[in-house]
Amino acid sequence: MTTREGNADSLDPRDSTEKLAALKQQMLSVMERTFKNRYLQPDKLTLVSLKLVQNLADHSSEQRGHIIAFFRALALCHTVLSDKPEPQELPYHLDYKAESPDAAARDIGFPFVKKSKDTFDTEVMGQSEKYTLLKVLEFNSTRKRMSTVFRCPDGRLILYCKGADGVIYARLAQDHDPVLKEQTSKDMEMFANNGLRTLCITYRWLTEEEYLTWSRKYDAATSVIENRDEEIDKANEPIEHSLQILGATALEDKLQGVPEATEAFHRTGIKLWILTGKDVKIIGAGKDAPAYKLAFAGSMGVDIKLFVDSCRPLASFYLVVLLVSLGILEIVMVRLQGDFAKPLEKRFNYKNCIDALFRMVREEGVSLGRGVGPNMFRSIPMNASQLASYDFFKAELLKTPYSTTTFFAISWRALLVSS
Repeated sequence: MTTREGNADSLDPRDSTEKLAALKQQMLSVMERTFKNRYLQPDKLTLVSLKLVQNLADHSSEQRGHIIAFFRALALCHTVLSDKPEPQELPYHLDYKAESPDAAARDIGFPFVKKSKDTFDTEVMGQSEKYTLLKVLEFNSTRKRMSTVFRCPDGRLILYCKGADGVIYARLAQDHDPVLKEQTSKDMEMFANNGLRTLCITYRWLTEEEYLTWSRKYDAATSVIENRDEEIDKANEPIEHSLQILGATALEDKLQGVPEATEAFHRTGIKLWILTGKDVKIIGAGKDAPAYKLAFAGSMGVDIKLFVDSCRPLASFYLVVLLVSLGILEIVMVRLQGDFAKPLEKRFNYKNCIDALFRMVREEGVSLGRGVGPNMFRSIPMNASQLASYDFFKAELLKTPYSTTTFFAISWRALLVSS
């Protein structure tokens, strides 16, 4: 989608599907004319960018070399297992069993074909390439990054490293292009604020002497019996530095059952932490996001989000119904509060909120709708801010020593503050 080119706002939601299909077809046509990608699976193509393939087709484009280097890194820096489920019937159909789906640059023309012993077979725009894998520095929750070291077809040594932006940026070269750093950081921040999982992709060239010296230390660390993981992490540090940015990826995590499981954890008082490269973030809302985004992205907004997502084909209709209903209910609440404050002889004496709603509709009819608009615009920011303040105050309470008290008690304290 043009979201991936930073122009999402230019697409009208009503015809974005048609425009996206047209862009995708144009993109495939340019790719077919430029190079032969035997492993292309058009139905799996998710990165739709006509400008990208036009730059690949234009040999005079300044971006062409950078794009090739970026996708080559995606095809090499991973722990993917490549599989051909039907080698006889579909010899060019590749399935990737990967820890990280962004390693599949296959459909853009940079497929990882197979790994045999220490050799990676890839294709770059229809041309076969073989790389010798020397080391894999695997990802873990402490490192928040992974690296691979290869010997290129021309004999040079290259290290690819990808990971969380904060971890990677701390290891960039001191003389790195500041404009590229700033722009990449802004792009990753924008992607993260939209709920996407980001990875920063980097590289650096190694000398033979540097690699051999480091390799001996790394091999010694892998043979240690006690504190082996810690020793390996220490050995990795000396080579993962002076990195150069190639780009960044942004993926939508479609993990089944996650919203439901997250809400169940919150209801039972189980603490959840989101680990990122820089700081604590809420998925779907940045650190400077307004209250309505925080409420929508927070745990208390899970039910609302699930409702909106499930009704996306009729989102406009359902949203109007929901907002009007909220406005009417807000009027009922205000009337009940006002009635309670009146002297006994002037009260309407509503039995309950249902009785109040029916009596108001019966007695006032259509005129009741005059107050829906103002009340609706009043209730939305108030409810959003209350949800956000409740959720965050509850999270702060759970961090304190007083979190040993019951989850019910903490919820009531948070409710008092947010109210």
